[in-house]
Amino acid sequence: LDLEDRHAAAHAQLDEVLLGLAANTDAHTNPPTTTAAAAAWSLWHLPVGLIVTDSDQRVRLINPAAARLLGVTIRDALGARWTSAFAIIDPTHLGRVRSHLAARGAYRGLVTTTSPTLGTAHIAIDAAPTTIPEGWVRVLVWDATTQVAERTWLDWLATHDTLTGLLDRAGLTDVTQSWGDRLLPGMVWLDVVGIHAINRAFGHHVGDGVLRAVADRILAELDADDVVARVSSDEFVILTAASTN
Repeated sequence: LDLEDRHAAAHAQLDEVLLGLAANTDAHTNPPTTTAAAAAWSLWHLPVGLIVTDSDQRVRLINPAAARLLGVTIRDALGARWTSAFAIIDPTHLGRVRSHLAARGAYRGLVTTTSPTLGTAHIAIDAAPTTIPEGWVRVLVWDATTQVAERTWLDWLATHDTLTGLLDRAGLTDVTQSWGDRLLPGMVWLDVVGIHAINRAFGHHVGDGVLRAVADRILAELDADDVVARVSSDEFVILTAASTN
């Protein structure tokens, strides 16, 4: 199941489980018994982490997926304040979650965490009040590190040339549009002559090596604020940001 399907399954089954939790104040650290509702069993084994807090902001349910992700034990988390279950989250991000919950009663976004087991990771949090019982909050959590990395990579691909690592035409357009009021004293358009002949004579892998070498030599001569882009197969554009150039 993808994440949206998992979320839908969790929402569909949650009310039934919460009614059972509200009727039974003893929060168990074991999977639901065979006499418990099938929905409770499903939520316990949900791949997405699930935490339920009561009106006193204490954890009434935490499934194994949430405990693993947050680096806590189910026994320690149950009955504790919800913030203790999120102790691995950067305090600044945790404060933002708390303020959103206090002001709006809900939060949905990414937070950053650093721990010996996860390293630097991105955790997605979807917290919202439950319809029953009143004052309870359900929190879905999942590891979004791979999604963030993929999004970052896709954003990079959208504006960069994969052969040289330089900006491409789209990336250069973004830079010029965001240049603002800074002085732009010079633009150099560099056409590398003979690349097509090299490709025909020695193969594209040799021509690609030449282009990478040209890009490296351009970068070596630029100041930190200068910009270089590869805008076509054999053309480079250099923006000089300093008037001394």
